Amino acid sequence: MSRPPRRPRPGYPAVPLLLLLVGALLLGSGVWQSGQSLRAARWPVATGTVTRAQAVPAGRFADRRGWRPEVNYTYRASGQMYSGERLNFFQLNPTSLRSARRVLAQYPVGQSVPVRYDPRQPSRSVLQVGLGLSWPLWLLGPASLVLGGAVLWAGRGGERWGGQTWLPK
Repeated sequence: MSRPPRRPRPGYPAVPLLLLLVGALLLGSGVWQSGQSLRAARWPVATGTVTRAQAVPAGRFADRRGWRPEVNYTYRASGQMYSGERLNFFQLNPTSLRSARRVLAQYPVGQSVPVRYDPRQPSRSVLQVGLGLSWPLWLLGPASLVLGGAVLWAGRGGERWGGQTWLPK
């Protein structure tokens, strides 16, 4: 008994391939950001001074304005003065004004702060190190990869298991 030819499903590969691509990008970004932050944890520490700390508008999400904490600081490394603004290696997404102010409360203007700086490029610095905000990337990346793989498998090979697929024909 011969099987009828399989009809191609319009747009079928786009969904799982997009999920696989997004998963790979999220996971790659999480690995890169975590690696940068863990490397910075081994950098020398200089004493810095907070020169400015404010919440700045950072776009909109849903129907609310987003805010991002912005901290500027100065520090001395290798006998020279430098200024920095990197809080951490994780891009803080726009958040509520309250959340931004909560972060800024840790960095009042004039306060001394430990600044980690790259010994090979002392102008490169950061205030916070560790895995911090990379955990969503470590969860969402693999979840998207698994979901994309499952949809791809179900759409391509599901007919081998009793003629049923998860995707509509």
